[in-house]
Amino acid sequence: MKKLLLILPLLLILTACSGRYVSEQEYGYKWPFTVKEGYLFSENNDDSAIFENDGIKYALNGYAKSHAKENGYHDVDAIRKDDPNYRGGAKISIEDFVDIAISN
Repeated sequence: MKKLLLILPLLLILTACSGRYVSEQEYGYKWPFTVKEGYLFSENNDDSAIFENDGIKYALNGYAKSHAKENGYHDVDAIRKDDPNYRGGAKISIEDFVDIAISN
């Protein structure tokens, strides 16, 4: 019984850390961020797609951006890479990352 009481808090912490770890190494040239790694998840059981790196949460989609101020989300454009295939400041797509975040 004592072991169960010691393990239960650990399980609760691990459950709270949901999301998917992603990295530049995994995605190669399709990696859209200037940082090397992070976590994708949806917060507050809604459609907010979030990317987190070094404790900073970035809003990936419109829903998250509309709640950015109240939740302390940063603008993801600050860490998005330019798409080398296009001129004029076009960025590498984050659409797949939004889908991953919402599904986690």
